[in-house]
Amino acid sequence: MNNQSHYSTLEPVVGHSNQPGLEATADHIPSDVLHKNEYDNFPIEGTAGKDEKKIFGLKRRLFFIVAGLLALLVVGAIVGGVVGGTRPKSKAKSNPETSEPTPTPSTQPPTANNTAPPSESNLMEGSQLASANWTDSKKNQHHAVFYQNKTGGLMASLWDSQNQSWVSSTVSIPTLQIDPVLNGTAIAADVKNHDFQLNVYFYTTTHKIVEFYTKDQQARTWSEGTLTDKAHEGHAGSKLAAYFQKCDSPKCSNATVLTYQDPNQNVRYANSSDWSKVGYVFKDKVAPGTGLALMPLGDGILKLYAETDQITQESTKNGISAWQAVTSLVTKTEVAKQFSAIPIKNRNQVFGDIFVTSLFPNGTVSGQWCQDSKWGSTSLPRISGSETRNFTAIATNQDQRFYGISGGQIHEYTIDGQIPLNWNYNGVILS
Repeated sequence: MNNQSHYSTLEPVVGHSNQPGLEATADHIPSDVLHKNEYDNFPIEGTAGKDEKKIFGLKRRLFFIVAGLLALLVVGAIVGGVVGGTRPKSKAKSNPETSEPTPTPSTQPPTANNTAPPSESNLMEGSQLASANWTDSKKNQHHAVFYQNKTGGLMASLWDSQNQSWVSSTVSIPTLQIDPVLNGTAIAADVKNHDFQLNVYFYTTTHKIVEFYTKDQQARTWSEGTLTDKAHEGHAGSKLAAYFQKCDSPKCSNATVLTYQDPNQNVRYANSSDWSKVGYVFKDKVAPGTGLALMPLGDGILKLYAETDQITQESTKNGISAWQAVTSLVTKTEVAKQFSAIPIKNRNQVFGDIFVTSLFPNGTVSGQWCQDSKWGSTSLPRISGSETRNFTAIATNQDQRFYGISGGQIHEYTIDGQIPLNWNYNGVILS
């Protein structure tokens, strides 16, 4: 409002203005409102005979008191409306239900506190697994995990120690005309380290074995391998196992060795130096769909594990000689669905010990450790950071990583290099 000196010169009146902040004066009030009240000259007690001026029938002093109170009420209402109008906006900004989460990349190794599964799995039900690892020229470690997505496409998830995050890519050759990938196909993978080449093997719907390879360490482009033309056919439920054998000894083949179960349920092997030559590893009494695991041990030695009559069997190949010296490891009450095997350093810090994992139809995984050439009993792994899970597929690589599918997710574990029955849970990888 205007200060008091204005009221001493203006005669009269405060009214309501249509524009906030403006005071009503005689110039703004219509002429029909400006009339003299009929009671203006009526004598009041104590002031009889005195011609006292009034505003709207009130004494000037009383009028200004009432007008001041009304002005305070109006200001209070305006301030209250402004504060009330801004408060909901502030509340909306701090409401967690309406805020957008910020996505963060998955890192390796994830911890047990960061293992929430994605809202929807990209894994095909019944997908199998394979894994490989390598070291690049800059000494960075790489892991690759192969699986099938919901539509049956073959996928690779890759991790390296420099970026420490999982990245998925499609394993395909768009211009290649072959039969579709078999749903639930067995998968095998191996790596040529000295001249990098990542190979992956799988079945088509006609049970033919196909080979794809890439020389790109991000696995963005793939080519057809020479095995595809050889028409190797597997048993309907056959697994696959592969390893690229490279060493300085003349015993080494310096080629990929691939094993599979043929339509007659025999376990066969082939060599990438000449895929057309096929030999036998196990004949007769091999469990249909037996698990297969292939691993190196020492100078030019390969070990293969399979199942015959509910007995895990080990066969050894020394250099270019034939597979021989079948050894029975343990008798079980049920046939293992899958095997995986890795070398473990022995007491002399040389890779001379062996660790074999078995997956059974009920989803449990057991481990068996060969220490100083003596096989221990089959035991459940002791897992730190997570409860034991029921798995539908498993794989390992030689960087002592174990991968298992459980609940539609691929879980990663690190196997202790000193006591391989001790595992540490890393978390869920991207899939």
